[in-house]
Formats: sequence, structure tokens, C-alpha cells
Amino acid sequence: MTSWNLQTVALLLGLAFVGWTLREAITRIGLQLTTPSTTLMVHAIAAPLIFGVLSAFYFARYHFTSPLQTALVFVAIVIVIDIAVVALLILRSFDMFASIEGTWLPFALIFASTYLLGSIVTRRGTYSIRSARRQDLLMAGIGSKGSSHLQRTRRLMHLPSSSPRAQTGPDGLGRARSARPDADSFPAS
Repeated sequence: MTSWNLQTVALLLGLAFVGWTLREAITRIGLQLTTPSTTLMVHAIAAPLIFGVLSAFYFARYHFTSPLQTALVFVAIVIVIDIAVVALLILRSFDMFASIEGTWLPFALIFASTYLLGSIVTRRGTYSIRSARRQDLLMAGIGSKGSSHLQRTRRLMHLPSSSPRAQTGPDGLGRARSARPDADSFPAS
């Protein structure tokens, strides 16, 4: 499942940067409008929500890495940006890292929300064709212009274009749905 290439790295960096930017904007606006303690509380709630939404988007659409890898990358990028931008450039001090509720709790909650939502989305298995086969499609040259995702998936799975919608079985391979209701179930593994 793991496919560390330039596209994966750029996507994860971009999503983590978007999450950090939104989180930092909430912090900066909060400090202008409310007290520091209220801002820390809002920050601790907003950070996992922001990264939860970003990770749900990532796993639903791409899913090139595992939930654990993605959570580690997101938190690592946020920590590096916090060190480089906030601590060194803005505050010119590492005092922010002494605050559990202002720094370490949001880091832990970002990790937890990314990992948990990634696990939930991937456990459903509804995106297994798109996630596991997406790069195979691109590498095989099936992603040509004028070809829809459904057509590419059917060609990859050797399904006729007029077949009923594809369903993913326990082995990760797509199978056509039968007209008979009892034939739609998969044998137990």
C-alpha cells in the first residue's frame, strides 16, 4: 500500500501545511479576540477537527500511505513548522514547547484524529479499488484522456462496460454484482 514517491510526499506536505495554516490562523485570530486560555482551548479542539477532515479527505481520495504513517507524517510536519516558523521566527523562543495544553495536547490530538479517521475510512474498504489500484492504473497508461474513473476501473478488473456496479470482495479484487440477491455475498475466508 505504501507508495513513497514525489506525488505522495507533495500531497502529504501540502495537506499538513494547509492544516498547520488553518490551525495557526485560529490561534492568531483567537489571541486577538479572546483570552489566551480560551484560545488554547479552541486550538486544542480545532486542531484535531482540521486534521481529521484533511485525513478523511486524503484516505477517501488517495490513501497512498497507512493511517499510522500518515499520522506520523502530519504530526512531524506540524512540529517542524512550529519549530521553524513559530518558535524561531515569530516568538524567538522555545517556551511554547513547555506548554502541554498549548503544544503537546494538540500534537497528540492531531495524531489521534488522523490515525483514527484513517483507520475508519480504510477499514470500510469502500476505497480499496481507488487506493490500491490508482497508481497501477496510472503506470499502465489506462488514465488516458476521455476515460472516466469507472471505465478505467472496469478495464483494470476485466469487467464489461455494461456490467452492474463493481463490488470489492474480501481478497481486494472487484467482482460484478449478480442479479440474484443471494449471489452477492462473498464466501467466508
